[in-house]
Amino acid sequence: MRAHAGIAVSLAVAGCWGGGSGRVSSLAPEVVVGDLGEGDFQKLCGEIDRWSEGQYGSSEFKRWQCEIDAALSIRLTREGPAQSFAGECRQASLACQQARQGKSNLVLRCVRGPERCAKTVRDLEQCLTDRAYNLYGLFLTAPMCDDICRPFDPRTLDATSCAAFAIACPGYLFTSRPTFPLLEEGAPDNCRAAP
Repeated sequence: MRAHAGIAVSLAVAGCWGGGSGRVSSLAPEVVVGDLGEGDFQKLCGEIDRWSEGQYGSSEFKRWQCEIDAALSIRLTREGPAQSFAGECRQASLACQQARQGKSNLVLRCVRGPERCAKTVRDLEQCLTDRAYNLYGLFLTAPMCDDICRPFDPRTLDATSCAAFAIACPGYLFTSRPTFPLLEEGAPDNCRAAP
């Protein structure tokens, strides 16, 4: 069962992650983000919004997101061998998916920071594509209903290129990845696999 889930997630990763050239915007890659006029800055934001919706807005992405939330919720609230709760996990995941149907998976935002950002459009695109790639890798390691006790690597929630961009351009906010509140708090280490 776990092998089939791993193959399915691998195919989802390959199919959902755009990869390719890494281009998100039609603006010249060498343009400095802080030097963009208001019109071009809004254009960049709109292109990032559309790209992010393509990366993270699919029903498949929401399905994996709901599975992670359901598995972690069980780890937080149940005692005993985790696999005995797999059916409950699937039901909670399905309810989550139904609740998210037709709703955006993103918080759209476009905020220019208080100081000039010296990073280029290419730097920002690198951050966005690295983060998307890492996030799809998260689906291979995060707890899900078929393996509630699976450990996960918190580094898959972001990318070093994004940390560098945030440090260089404080206050600049663009639409990014969906949140994983329970994962971001840290998967609890209280899980017991079936004997």
